[in-house]
Amino acid sequence: MAVKNAVYQVDNGQGGFDEFHFRTKAAQVICEDGKTVEASLDGKVNIKRYSFKPTLLNAWGNIGEGYDALKVWKDELQNVRVQGVITGGSNKLMFNLPLEYRPGGHLTVPVISVNSNSVWTPSTLFINALTGAVETQGVIGNSHSIDITFLAER
Repeated sequence: MAVKNAVYQVDNGQGGFDEFHFRTKAAQVICEDGKTVEASLDGKVNIKRYSFKPTLLNAWGNIGEGYDALKVWKDELQNVRVQGVITGGSNKLMFNLPLEYRPGGHLTVPVISVNSNSVWTPSTLFINALTGAVETQGVIGNSHSIDITFLAER
């Protein structure tokens, strides 16, 4: 079997990608940290991921109407992705992340918010690394379109 050069790209959450270069002749690669990267010979990489739908708090809810419900994934490389559209809310606290899905430090991340007049505006979410609380720093009651990625370091 021939040796092939391989590159795995990971969204670094800052508008770019971090690249991991390696050489392989196997369909399965064991990384230095003991984690497994399953790769097919056509160059595609399949990473196992674990997902859940967080419990929304304080009258926050999924918007429905064909939009994705809020969900959270974490892959074997500890990349966490939070994605979906939620609306409502009577309090800034939207939901909590379990310990193993939290970043190493507090994060403030950009999201898009829309009000009842369908006006889209930039907004932010605050993720508390100690408690797992995910809070809007925008207007309570607006819909929030969330698509963020970060590294779980807890």
